[in-house]
Parts: sequence; C-alpha cells; structure tokens
Amino acid sequence: MRTADQDSGTRTRTVSRWRLPPWAVVALWAAVMAVAGPFAGKLGDVEVNRAVDYLPASADSTRAAKIQDALPGGESTDLVLVYHRDGGLTPADRALAARQTGAVASAHTLTAPPRAVPSEDGTTLMYPVSTTEPGQDDEARTAFVDEVRETARS
Repeated sequence: MRTADQDSGTRTRTVSRWRLPPWAVVALWAAVMAVAGPFAGKLGDVEVNRAVDYLPASADSTRAAKIQDALPGGESTDLVLVYHRDGGLTPADRALAARQTGAVASAHTLTAPPRAVPSEDGTTLMYPVSTTEPGQDDEARTAFVDEVRETARS
C-alpha cells in the first residue's frame, strides 16, 4: 500500500503489511473447528439445567424437588420387557418371563407390579416396568437399565 507523506508532498513511502491469503484463513478456522468439535458434544454431559440445582439444600424448593423425584410419574425410568417366540410362547417361556420380572420387581422399587400384556397370536408377552428409583441421576438410571437387561438375559 502506498501513501503520500504529509510533510513533503513529493515523497512517497511504502507501507507493507503482512496479510494472510484467504485460503489460509479458511484453513486456520477449519483446524480450530476440527480440534474443538469433539469437546462441544461433551458439554451436555456436564450441563446442569434445573433451577433447584443452584439453590441451597435447605431451601423449600430443593426439598420439594427431592420429594417430587420420589413420586410416581415424576422422573421415571420406563422399560418394556418383551418375550417372543415365532411359533408361540410355551408354558416354560411364560414361567421364565414371570420369574425374571419377579426378580426385577423384588430387586427394585417399581411404581407398579409388572403385569403381562400378551399379543393376540400368543407369540409375544410384554411386561411394562417403571421406577422412580434412579430419579434424575443418569448413572443410576443406566445402572438400573443394565441390571434389568442382565436379569432378562439370564
């Protein structure tokens, strides 16, 4: 860039600036996004959005939220255990399903006892399972689901 010198009017001087070509700026931003991108997905794991999480433990709102978590229909974890056999469930299959759902019910506090819902053709039994035991704790919820799956596999 050339500019005229204000003092002499006849002399000119060259001012040079170091400039990045446009493709280098784009490449730099792409590199930053590639490095930062994987961390953006992890933000939701540490995010806390409930108002009561910012209140003292002795606050009435906090105590009410804890009671609400324990009530049925609040923060419930709902599953459906499905038993299926193409040719139709045998009496042994039905007995196994009843034992496994009984084991789940005795190991956890459920909102209601699991009741079998049979299909019209007799090939499938479904047992709805619901609990508020884990509350809003994602790790406890995952542990509950894993325990139910393990019981159903055995």
